[in-house]
Amino acid sequence: MELDVTKILVSITGKELSEKVKVDQEDENAKVVWETKPVLVKDIVVNALLSTNPQKVMPGTEKIQRYNLATIVYQASGLLELKEDERKLIRSSVLEGYPPVIAGQVAKMLEK
Repeated sequence: MELDVTKILVSITGKELSEKVKVDQEDENAKVVWETKPVLVKDIVVNALLSTNPQKVMPGTEKIQRYNLATIVYQASGLLELKEDERKLIRSSVLEGYPPVIAGQVAKMLEK
């Protein structure tokens, strides 16, 4: 199955979700500079795969699998072909770590 990692997620009202991110540079007054960027499926999937639940013990092999898949997703631009086990891992990771408005959209994309 294919997942479009560049798709922008939306709120329940259909408005595009965005987040403020710190820009690497600082302005002339040494203040932190922020910019707003859209929330992409890629961002959610990578964060979900790289996150851990402190209440669960994760085997080292799963950590490596998650890291490797997160790297592939991060480097992708556009449609990403996923194997069934990768789809399941992404789906479970996102459902565990994100609120319904985000988890529901990603889970629905992974059903196609």
